[in-house]
Amino acid sequence: MKLVVVGGSGYLGSEIIQAADDTDVKVYGTYHEHQGPGLVYFNLADEDSWDNIGKIEPDLLVWAAKRYFLDLPRFSHFINKIQSLGSRVIYVSSDIINCNEALNAENDLGNYARHKRAEHQLVDEQFGEQTVITGPIYGENSAGRLDGRSRRLVELAGQPQEYWDNVIKTFVSVRGLACTIVAKRHQTSPQDAYIGPGSRESYYQFHLRRATELGLPTENITASQLDTQEAQKRGICMDTSYADEKSRLWWPEQEISLRNN
Repeated sequence: MKLVVVGGSGYLGSEIIQAADDTDVKVYGTYHEHQGPGLVYFNLADEDSWDNIGKIEPDLLVWAAKRYFLDLPRFSHFINKIQSLGSRVIYVSSDIINCNEALNAENDLGNYARHKRAEHQLVDEQFGEQTVITGPIYGENSAGRLDGRSRRLVELAGQPQEYWDNVIKTFVSVRGLACTIVAKRHQTSPQDAYIGPGSRESYYQFHLRRATELGLPTENITASQLDTQEAQKRGICMDTSYADEKSRLWWPEQEISLRNN
């Protein structure tokens, strides 16, 4: 099997490549701005660059690009071309697509939510391909890169910090997410998959746990409450967790090896 990861130079994409390297998959990644070893150039706005993926003739394309594109017709044209090559698609989506507050917000978060939801619906409904929904991603990836929240904890270690205790998420480790996406490479039935550990944490609980895992002091981390009216104004959902059976179906309980799966 040949797998192409769009966004292969990114935080999640590079981890998917690493996870796929542990299997029988021949994996390729793309970059947009930050070139890396073994990556091929791809820019949705540059249709000539699409041939760099076409020449690979992938069996599966995983769209793990963090950024969204304002040109939905061009995105649709690209997915159509990928399908014409006989390739399947897995689109990595976000829990924000189900957040009405974000979808209705007139700010950058709202723009991101609306465009992410539009891409998700196009892949799922028009093309009948797989979509995976994830909460906030965290942890150190194989390249040694930390997520933004963990980096902030390190930078502010020992300083007073407040985090909301009434905003709830399902936080997803980058390694577990990457391994689970690669494990789905043989699944052909198009359906939404919620990927996560089947648990829920507030921002406060998450940062407290992460500080402990990183060996940082915790006595300076305190809980605060986000006003619900302020949350609505800013486009923040109070609870986007998905601690249910469908998420646990797609989550490894421990570090998993995918070799020969």
